[in-house]
Amino acid sequence: MSRQRDSQRSKLYAWERQYVDGRPTWASWAERHETGKHPKMTLAECQALVDKVWRNYFGPGPTPPEVKDGRGSRRALAGFFHISLPRWARTRHSVLHEVSHSILDRSGYGDLAGHGPSFVRIYCELLVRYDGRKLGELTRSARASRLKVASPSAYEPATRWEKEAQAHDNV
Repeated sequence: MSRQRDSQRSKLYAWERQYVDGRPTWASWAERHETGKHPKMTLAECQALVDKVWRNYFGPGPTPPEVKDGRGSRRALAGFFHISLPRWARTRHSVLHEVSHSILDRSGYGDLAGHGPSFVRIYCELLVRYDGRKLGELTRSARASRLKVASPSAYEPATRWEKEAQAHDNV
């Protein structure tokens, strides 16, 4: 099965820089992550975060992807069984971004575009749960950045995250 065109990729990266990382939209990934605002994690810490997200999302079911050393690569990559993280990408936000790809791949939700509406929804939910963000603020800012965000009813969350995210947002 082929992937759809990833028409939201550039818009999503700009949204991440501004609203998730809190950096100017022109700043590169390397510039954003070298400021110390987003502390680097070890590969073991990255794997522990992936494992925690995976257990909370899927339960004891499928094995989480293995986090690999991505040194020598310019890009972080996520797939069905592996997440490859160069040194610059070993931050909480980058790990959550990549594990969102793996969740989307494993669960088969809706769209197949790499940064499509279902990806944005999953990523926002992970930011709520693991970075203390507010779902309403994230989805409003994403939509203001002309990103499409899947509604919770567009897929069946594997856990109780939807209710937790809504309760967290109402605080």
